[in-house]
Amino acid sequence: MSTEEQLQNDLSLFQRMFSSFRFLNNVCNQEWGNLVEGVSAWKSAVTRIASSAKIIESESGYKVTVPLFPETTIKDKNGDIISSLKIGDYISIDGLYRMRGKFSNDCDWEVQFEKVSEINVIGKCTTEGKENIPGTICCPWLVSVGEERYCTRCGDGICKSPESKENCPLDCAQIGDEILITIKQLQKDDFVLEDDFIRAKENPTNLSIMVLVGDETKFYSRSGTKILNEYSFLEFYDLIKKWSGPSWFFKVKGVLQGENKIKGEEVYYYVQ
Repeated sequence: MSTEEQLQNDLSLFQRMFSSFRFLNNVCNQEWGNLVEGVSAWKSAVTRIASSAKIIESESGYKVTVPLFPETTIKDKNGDIISSLKIGDYISIDGLYRMRGKFSNDCDWEVQFEKVSEINVIGKCTTEGKENIPGTICCPWLVSVGEERYCTRCGDGICKSPESKENCPLDCAQIGDEILITIKQLQKDDFVLEDDFIRAKENPTNLSIMVLVGDETKFYSRSGTKILNEYSFLEFYDLIKKWSGPSWFFKVKGVLQGENKIKGEEVYYYVQ
């Protein structure tokens, strides 16, 4: 397996693991949780280094702060000890940390390490504003857009070139525009049946969105251009509720009605 494939697998694994926490409102509070031991699944990318305080800040859908202690060992991907980290290093952190989730529309998680025994550099990622050259990937909180494969923070509410309505609709589309987005795996708790809307996470930005549905909204599965099965809103909910297969990404076509709010015209998924 190539380095790029390994990084992509690591990122996909982490995103699936982390996204399972995002709608669990009962664990979402502003108090720091218990001290727990870090494991290799905690991977992120270095975004800021405050050398005077010896603090590393990272992002990957959450904010993690990593103090560097005298006993902290830093190793490169060959296992050799190095003296420091660089912006864009994709890292695995072992140590003791606490978590807290600040509730807004969902949980905005923070991770604070209180002891760091070892940091392993397992690769590099391209930071914001730089071209994502072949053989590399954008850092976890960024996406690659445009023919230039420019790594950008799509989803920050700022439309900047080469972002466009087509490749970053939640930043660049205007209210009333028809857009097409991809949303992550749905859970039964994402459906608000009494008010006819679906909570979802846009892929790849991980932004929280609301999909408003009505009698005219079409739900279906498709293979290529062929529609296989059509559902009502309740039938679609029942399908998701009983879902035991692999995770699916869904397409939503609709009209932007407000900040991260879409009036859904079509919601569908592809069957391979």
